[in-house]
Amino acid sequence: QHHLGAQPDVAGLGSASLNGENWNSLLLTGSAGALVLPYGVVTEAERRTLERYLANDRYWLAGQLAKMDLGENDVVILDTPPGRTAYLDQALMVADQVLVVATADAACFVTLEQVERILTEHMSVGQAPKCNYVINQFDGSRMFCRDMHEVLKRRLGSNLLGVVALDHAVGEALAYGHNPLLEAESYKACQDMMMLIDTLKAQLKSMDVAESYAS
Repeated sequence: QHHLGAQPDVAGLGSASLNGENWNSLLLTGSAGALVLPYGVVTEAERRTLERYLANDRYWLAGQLAKMDLGENDVVILDTPPGRTAYLDQALMVADQVLVVATADAACFVTLEQVERILTEHMSVGQAPKCNYVINQFDGSRMFCRDMHEVLKRRLGSNLLGVVALDHAVGEALAYGHNPLLEAESYKACQDMMMLIDTLKAQLKSMDVAESYAS
């Protein structure tokens, strides 16, 4: 929400969901015509209650999205916390595509097996979204990063969509609350991201997207 310049003047989906509010009333206008739905600030008790809802109803997120009357040309991007969480499980139930953001280091490499195991579980029940990987914050000046890049390329093959260079200007843009992609030509990382965006858009247009639980 900070990159997109959306001011958090609503409660957010966290607490609003507990009150039964429709998410349409929570949408904020961001840069480049984007609509942003922030998670918002919740108490620890509210967070635990919400996560119980998610754990007890595997179609909870699908139901929430269905109430939003989304059009066939709408694209919903869900940003989930890292690791195996109730939020990730809910997102995988409705996702047509999954983008796994990795880094070129050993710690990230050893978590790939967990990611693949989660996706395999969904494949076994017929919910297998297309999965791509992106290496983020890649420092080409370090030999170890270059070596890990080669290891990840061999491991992931064609599922490795691309690499985003380490660029401190992106972090600075976040600090100032603006969208660096609006000035993509100025930043190497943004140029990389724009290439990834074009690739993802082409994939979406070519996919035979099955009817999801959100329909």
